[in-house]
Amino acid sequence: MNSKPYFSIVIPVFNREKEVLRAIKSCLAQDFQAFEILVVDDASTDQSAAVVEGLQDKRVRLIRQAQNRGVCPARNTGVQAAAGEWIVFLDSDDEMLPGCLTRSFELTTDPSVTADRFGFLFRYDDGRLSPHPYPTQCVMGYREWLDFAEHALLSDSLWVMKATTFRDCRLPDGRVGEMSYNLDFASKYRTRLVPEIFGLVHTDSADRLSSSKSRTIDWTGARDRARDDVANMGAVLARHGSALRQFAPGKYRLVLQTLIVSHTIGGSRLAGVCNAFHLLLFRPRSPRSWMLLILALLGARAMYRARLRNNRQSNDEARTQHEPSIGCPQVPATGGAVTR
Repeated sequence: MNSKPYFSIVIPVFNREKEVLRAIKSCLAQDFQAFEILVVDDASTDQSAAVVEGLQDKRVRLIRQAQNRGVCPARNTGVQAAAGEWIVFLDSDDEMLPGCLTRSFELTTDPSVTADRFGFLFRYDDGRLSPHPYPTQCVMGYREWLDFAEHALLSDSLWVMKATTFRDCRLPDGRVGEMSYNLDFASKYRTRLVPEIFGLVHTDSADRLSSSKSRTIDWTGARDRARDDVANMGAVLARHGSALRQFAPGKYRLVLQTLIVSHTIGGSRLAGVCNAFHLLLFRPRSPRSWMLLILALLGARAMYRARLRNNRQSNDEARTQHEPSIGCPQVPATGGAVTR
């Protein structure tokens, strides 16, 4: 590009040769053109990298990672290489809907709308909207984010963030979720959710976690993931445990449950049992607390099979959620129609 981009769109990809082109084209079709696209290939074994290279568009940059490390490290790699003032995260099997960058530019340049991160609604291809339920408070600091995290059944948004925030808030370096990053971010910066739909989530990709139906146990992968979860949840407890316990007890319980499961699957049965007793002290009347203690005592295989069953049940329940009502006030638009 001849001039510095305003937005850097970071798209991690792993074995998505059929989907990644759709994601990139949805960005290239935006009417606001001061952007770059950084596709971070996370050591794909299919033709994903070749598909990206075949575009031969100067706005698209391909970054290859030698080892597969997961979506959060891939996003960190993209952010490090980004030249834009604002970072946009888009998954390789999702789409950015028309007008997204124009609306983002309006918000990020409006002095009356102050935030360090904006989150637009996602529409799933099965009709659901995320976040769900939508919070009544759209401008969120730390306390508001804790409340949002406590009650959200779906919390995905199409995020647009100031690049400078990544100087002291990095995504976790492992195959884990973004809880620690979001809590760290909320403790330092302000987030504004915008009740406008600008992202489309496709749920039919073969390698989505939510679409996996495999019953085969990959012990190496399971243990590596479990150890990453132990490190990540340990960091969450160290930095945010007190606030979670007081203001988001459900999330606090989830952190303890994750530590029990991850310690056990990762091979540290004693640590899993110790955390199970900690959970019992916190929720002594909860049947789940007692069940996790029993599973921790039984060991890794029993715990892993129980987790697979629970994940399948949770995914089935998520698909039955109703479309949320949007409770936040509309931020005035200065141009362009909102996609609904």
